[in-house]
Amino acid sequence: MGFPPGRRTRAALAVATAGLALALAACGGDGDAAGVDPAASPDVPAIAAAPVAPAPSGPLTQGDVVTPGKKTPAGVKAALGKRPVVLAFVYGRSRDEQAVRAAVGKVRASSTGTGVAFFVYDVSKRGGFGDLTTRVAVTETPAVVVIGADGRVANLWTGLVDAEMLTQSVAAAK
Repeated sequence: MGFPPGRRTRAALAVATAGLALALAACGGDGDAAGVDPAASPDVPAIAAAPVAPAPSGPLTQGDVVTPGKKTPAGVKAALGKRPVVLAFVYGRSRDEQAVRAAVGKVRASSTGTGVAFFVYDVSKRGGFGDLTTRVAVTETPAVVVIGADGRVANLWTGLVDAEMLTQSVAAAK
């Protein structure tokens, strides 16, 4: 018989959200074009790795500290805790994703974007973002996370973000 019309939409949304979460969890890699882990090379002496804080078990909130993981892209690792970071996660080229890309681009090009590290990841490409979706607890797209120079979450949005909101958040994160 199936679901009534109203519940059919919610059921489809729940299935789609669960599928995206599984896809994000299954994605890995650090975006290294060569695909080589320098620490695994026999020519590089072994260095004891610093302990890495576990990924959050639930959604991040304002003030939570973001720590890099083993598969966090090098550029993000280098920026975290040193300067403000904007992480944007999109999936393909839908209107919402394009609007978020445009807002991030506008802020990046503005004076407010000076000194800020911007990273936009298309999770439909299944690579390049390493363990970031887990580190910042993102399970839906589009999503934007603004992390202050102190490594703490300034804002996290799931859904549309306009340039004005993002500009205010980035300015406050500095």
